[in-house]
Amino acid sequence: MALTVASCDRVIGCQPGACVKLNRMKTTEILSLIDAEIAKLKQARALIAGTESASVKLKPGRPKSTSAPAPTVFKKKKRNLTPEGRAKIAAAVKARWVKQKKAVAK
Repeated sequence: MALTVASCDRVIGCQPGACVKLNRMKTTEILSLIDAEIAKLKQARALIAGTESASVKLKPGRPKSTSAPAPTVFKKKKRNLTPEGRAKIAAAVKARWVKQKKAVAK
């Protein structure tokens, strides 16, 4: 279910503009953010309770992405001219040069 600006009042802990940002995010991104928040809350609970679980420890740095790998980017196919195409362009350029020389000669 996508959150809307109108449903902001009903969401606990929703900050102004946060729901609009959630609308533009993919479901996998939202789930990874929720997982990261859950990990933070588990760590805070462990610290308050006085126990530190090994699975709750966060490593320094940016957390790993839990979403699917990035889609492969395909290279654009190189466009080659055929010999016929080159001949047509050459003929057109020569005709243009002849036209220009006639205009300069007048």
